[in-house]
Amino acid sequence: MGKYLKLALITIIVGIVAFLLIAGLNDFENLVKSLKKIDLTFLILGIFVIFLRWMVESIILVILGDGKVLTLGRAFSTIMIGQFFNSITPFATGGQPAQVYYMSKLGLDVSDGVALLTGKFIIYQLVLTFYSLGILIFKFKEVAREVPTLPFLSFAGFLLNTSIIFLLVLFSYKPAITRKLVGFILKILKKLKLKVFEEAVFDKLSMFHEIMKDYISRPFLLISVFSLTFLQLLLNFSIPYFVGLSLGVKNISYSKVIAFQSVLFLTLAFIPTPGTTGAAEGGFYLFFKPIFGLERIALGMIIWRFLSYYLGLILGFVFLTRFKNVGGKMEE
Repeated sequence: MGKYLKLALITIIVGIVAFLLIAGLNDFENLVKSLKKIDLTFLILGIFVIFLRWMVESIILVILGDGKVLTLGRAFSTIMIGQFFNSITPFATGGQPAQVYYMSKLGLDVSDGVALLTGKFIIYQLVLTFYSLGILIFKFKEVAREVPTLPFLSFAGFLLNTSIIFLLVLFSYKPAITRKLVGFILKILKKLKLKVFEEAVFDKLSMFHEIMKDYISRPFLLISVFSLTFLQLLLNFSIPYFVGLSLGVKNISYSKVIAFQSVLFLTLAFIPTPGTTGAAEGGFYLFFKPIFGLERIALGMIIWRFLSYYLGLILGFVFLTRFKNVGGKMEE
């Protein structure tokens, strides 16, 4: 537990430094003026949207798990533990292993947990790609006028997500090709004299294919999860809108905010720092300065970052502590 707390504290400290550096680009007097004008109603709505986003993601887990092991409460705990580990690891790589471990302690087989999260990830990436495609088609010219880097970032994000989907679908639909590809990788590892449990790897791969076949054979389940994932991302991308309303930004366009935030989200996927710390703050400043204006952008960045990142980090740690207290154990 101490190791995770240290990582979280380091991330928070780096984030505070980033806040100070970027806020320093802004007049401190503007920051104070904006702080005095905050509309708490819209701020509370923003917090509600964040919790609703977590709840929607929890419902997705329950649906994919057929409700056998994961009740809504357990699914919510799983999501929050994932939030914590995603926040403190590069490229958010720590969340899924931690979630698989937690679900295994609840009685879900590890292979089932891996397949559940992989299926969820495939649909998530697919929906994210549709968002990217939608921006390229419908909002490209409008947003590119204000963010010159949008053409490259949108296209790069679209290609990245499309490539990920292709590989994941290949793993799901083409077992023979997948086995050859995995076998090739294992041979390379053996040549490097690394210990490889080949039989165990192929056993787990077979289990994964069977479970993914089950998901694919149930179109209603896939449509339900697809729709909920669309809502999950929409709620996530809506946070800057409520932040803007709380700061009194006039004539703020909801569709433009969604476009800006989705491109920023895709861009941050390339950043290796835990929680994309530093890049997230700078990216928000760059993308949303045309919308928020110079007077409000620094405070807007701070509020957005707290809602979209630090709130999940803090609450995730609380859920992790609770898990430890009821007999769970996370390896350090």
